[in-house]
Amino acid sequence: MSDKKIEKDLGTVIPHPYDINIFSHILILINRYRKVGNKKISGLDTLNEEETKFVLMHQKIYHIAKEISKNIENYIGKQLLDADSYYIFEYLLSSRTVSSDTVPINTDRRVINIADDYFDIVSELLGRTNDFTDIRNDLINHIKPMLNRIKYSLNVKNNLLDQIKSEYSEVFTAAQEATKIIEKKERIPEIPDDEVGFLALYFAQSLERDLPRIKVLIMCTTGVGTAELLKVKVARSFSNLDIVSVISEREFRQIRSPDIDLVISTIPINDSKIPLVVVSAIFNSNDKQIVSDEVEKIERKKVSVY
Repeated sequence: MSDKKIEKDLGTVIPHPYDINIFSHILILINRYRKVGNKKISGLDTLNEEETKFVLMHQKIYHIAKEISKNIENYIGKQLLDADSYYIFEYLLSSRTVSSDTVPINTDRRVINIADDYFDIVSELLGRTNDFTDIRNDLINHIKPMLNRIKYSLNVKNNLLDQIKSEYSEVFTAAQEATKIIEKKERIPEIPDDEVGFLALYFAQSLERDLPRIKVLIMCTTGVGTAELLKVKVARSFSNLDIVSVISEREFRQIRSPDIDLVISTIPINDSKIPLVVVSAIFNSNDKQIVSDEVEKIERKKVSVY
């Protein structure tokens, strides 16, 4: 069964790295059956009552998992255990929802402990109060197959690694340090940077969501016409800006103790107490870069005190 067939049956595209998680699990499964066959292991030959109930709640996805199992059986010429079909079902369920609301009920306590260690260590290294609970289930669902990849030396190329190191250098370094501590504690073989990069993305995602929005004023001579046009162009270019108001120079000078992070203006103001950038009304690529540079400075300050 191809990935396109699975995606068609699920009615969704399986995003990276969930696609790798699923297919690395299937590869490991095939390898195991080729080596040891379908020798029954105590507790793995049939589903327990709790698992059966869970399957009944998601019969369509379990049917797809059984279809995949059937194709694997035809390929290797051996019958799979029910538990193996159930594990495929768990992978499909978590990849279908992408951001899973629940952790599969069969999740090993060790996996959960590793995820919780990552939360504690990364939070401490970054000096943040963020407990990363919003990504907990996603990270647990990622770590489970990651440990299998490490165990079987399945190296996954992370094409975003250089960008992650550049854009989220602090987060990547924290995830890397946390990984070294966890490797030693859990006696895990060395986890390569490609995998660490995937882990870092979860934390970066959480921090991006929690980053306070930047409050902006748009200003021109009169506060109308060109400023309204500029507002539209700025809003299209920067989704992380909260444009509070469009004002004139006169209105700006009357503001007292404004809760504003940045002023984007078509006219220079030498004595502004608020960070101010001067741009043209047409807001060309150079103007966008000027605003982008200033926004980046403000975000760094916000992150440092967050």
